[in-house]
Amino acid sequence: MARILYLHGLESSPNAGKATRLREEGHEVVGPQLDHASDLTASIATAQEALDAALAAGGLDVVVASSRGGAVATALNPRGVPMLLLCPAWKRFGLDARISGPVRILHAAADDLVPLADSVELLARSGLPAAWLTVVGDDHKLHDAAATAAMFAAVLELAGATA
Repeated sequence: MARILYLHGLESSPNAGKATRLREEGHEVVGPQLDHASDLTASIATAQEALDAALAAGGLDVVVASSRGGAVATALNPRGVPMLLLCPAWKRFGLDARISGPVRILHAAADDLVPLADSVELLARSGLPAAWLTVVGDDHKLHDAAATAAMFAAVLELAGATA
């Protein structure tokens, strides 16, 4: 199974539902508490430290980042670790984001917090394939069965990219 760095969204935690589901699937999930609601720079620094520590402690297969955590992830130096971004809120938090692959994005068409167009734009401005975006899920939280299945599949695909 995969070693995952999980970056949670605003008003969430490293033990959020998505992280719990990934653990229940047998993945090793670690992640920092990103309590810096008003200080994105501090969250980015905390996340980068956690990524670097995980790499130093034996490796990391995938970064999974949700909403504000997705914004944070776009500002990291992932050091070659693939990323799965879940409704990344990069634009909402004022970032001039660009990402590099391998990366996959899951985003709900009916997301009422982060427009789907933001994920389309993120891939385009990064020069990455539009096919790396999967439109899935009922809403921003991506808690429904189809979104959860897509998350599991993307984690396994991306973890295979580092194996």
